[in-house]
Amino acid sequence: MCDIKITVPANYFLRLFVDFCKIQLYLHALVLFVYLSLLKSSPILICKLNAVIISENIL
Repeated sequence: MCDIKITVPANYFLRLFVDFCKIQLYLHALVLFVYLSLLKSSPILICKLNAVIISENIL
């Protein structure tokens, strides 16, 4: 009986810990995704800015 009382909370805390780790992983993945999407879009933004600067210089 004592073993069951000890193991159930241990499993519960383990599950909580695993859930917390999953949340952390999801957060890291989200941050990475946002960072990569910004990296992908930034060259386009830079090209647009360069195009605007060049067109202003020509005009």
